[in-house]
Amino acid sequence: PELWKRGGEPASLSWSPADTLGTVLLAPDRYGDSFDFYPEGSNGSPYWRITSGTWRVENGTLLGENTGDDGYLAEGAAMDGDWTDYEFRVRFKVESYADNWRDGPRIGFRCNAAGDGYHVNFTDRHVQVHKSILGTSTGEADALAATPWKRDNEWHSLKIRCVANTFSGELDGKPLFSFRDDMVLDVPSHRRGGIVLSARRWTQAQGTMRVRYDDVRVTPLPAVKRWSFE
Repeated sequence: PELWKRGGEPASLSWSPADTLGTVLLAPDRYGDSFDFYPEGSNGSPYWRITSGTWRVENGTLLGENTGDDGYLAEGAAMDGDWTDYEFRVRFKVESYADNWRDGPRIGFRCNAAGDGYHVNFTDRHVQVHKSILGTSTGEADALAATPWKRDNEWHSLKIRCVANTFSGELDGKPLFSFRDDMVLDVPSHRRGGIVLSARRWTQAQGTMRVRYDDVRVTPLPAVKRWSFE
């Protein structure tokens, strides 16, 4: 019989070398994850690459705790992909905060394993978007976008759209940011990469930073012929 994920999307059957011999896993597809078919308490690997912090699947969600870094990057659980233009959706809820005002959810898009990409930082003052490439990144003085924000403990839905060097984001159906990367940091825009989920805690902060994620979905957009040197 055909098996289905929540939301009417077909699940896939997959083997992993890390699985117990003779066990069939219901795997997420390459463009998303609802975290419904992992063993309880697993960290989502091998479909998610863990780079920082502690992660576990709990009640059909992915729960992350205390990830780095002390800069502006999202580090934690990465879904690697070589995607270019796409729309990315995710739901998240903060369950506890560390005591640094910059601590909070961080969500990366068009990110690669070297840390190049774009990063949405939810602080207790703003939602900031940063670019990192070739070992450097924007900071608070030159963020790509900044929108006032006060942190809470509610579920939120984030949608990000990437087309060439233009980017936009919505939070709970309302505009959150919009910008163009016209040679920011004196390098062209980063054009491809996967996504990263993070529960950022400053290394000198006290307390536990804990973020719950669910319903991850990447939707590739049709290729459009364009001229651009950015």
